[in-house]
Amino acid sequence: MHEPMPSRTMKKRDKLHHDILSVAAKLISEKGSLGVTLEEISLHADVARKTVYNHFENKEALIKELVMPVCNHAKAYLEHFGLDQPLSMDHIWNYCIELWEREDLHVMMLYQVSPEDYPNLAKNRHGFILMFKMLMERIPEFNGCSAEQLTQMSNSVYMTYMPLLQSLDGQEDYQNTFRRAMTGLTLGLLSD
Repeated sequence: MHEPMPSRTMKKRDKLHHDILSVAAKLISEKGSLGVTLEEISLHADVARKTVYNHFENKEALIKELVMPVCNHAKAYLEHFGLDQPLSMDHIWNYCIELWEREDLHVMMLYQVSPEDYPNLAKNRHGFILMFKMLMERIPEFNGCSAEQLTQMSNSVYMTYMPLLQSLDGQEDYQNTFRRAMTGLTLGLLSD
């Protein structure tokens, strides 16, 4: 049985929805969520304010839709590996690079969202840090680390990886430079 073809109206609505999200991610990344209104998003997306409200009930709903693909990507990446499969630091760095290359604006936006605009922000950030910690727990070199050390390293990775990738963007061989820098940071945290 064939899937029905989406109508032109549906394709146009989906494209408009995507365009609004892209404009919102860019503005929030630049100005922070508190500095951006739905009215400003509508202006930059070149649509009526009513159109934005037809797609999103409020700013929190819009931010949630920006955040969820990144969270779902993190969960899918973790599930990709078998439960007993040992990992390496490169698995974590590859994940960071993959997020940067696939979701760069949305991930950068996470650093600029205020809890006032998105009350679930702390939960989502905690989920990311927990995901990094779960990956690190599966790295044999970290078997002797305490839960506190793993949490500290995970938090440091979360707070550092995206700004570092952003600063390296456009450089030749930025992936390997990123891997070396993050490995040095992580091993440096272990030596305390």
